[in-house]
Amino acid sequence: MGVFLQFAWLIPLFPLLGFAIITLTPVRVSKALSGWLAIGLMVAATVVALGVGAEVFQGVHVAPDGTAAVMAGDAHAEGEAPAAEGEGGEHGFAFPEANIVRTFRWAPAGGDAAFTMGYYSDPAVAAMLVMVTIASTCIHLFSLGYM
Repeated sequence: MGVFLQFAWLIPLFPLLGFAIITLTPVRVSKALSGWLAIGLMVAATVVALGVGAEVFQGVHVAPDGTAAVMAGDAHAEGEAPAAEGEGGEHGFAFPEANIVRTFRWAPAGGDAAFTMGYYSDPAVAAMLVMVTIASTCIHLFSLGYM
């Protein structure tokens, strides 16, 4: 449980790996080999994205320490909208709780300052990951026959 959420960082890595292999090795000489390599890595990214989507929509949340748990239900699911901050009784929009948040320092700037990088996954992100990777895989398959 939570395996795909913990490996969500692989989704952009697979296409980048395909780009690097095709560009920097003699694989680029063979159109068929480079095409199928790109398609294979896009399919791998799609499989991970589908796993992330399934786990997000099942309600799996991964804590910063790596433990995963299925959350029973939101407080909003009972029909109560969250109150907006500031204006006492008015209702406003609240972002859903993230299923996973991972950050890491990638460029220390000296002292306490540092640039951080990471990823955040919630239902909207999961839906976009699934749609974009499926569309990209279809584009790769289609282009193999026409390029």
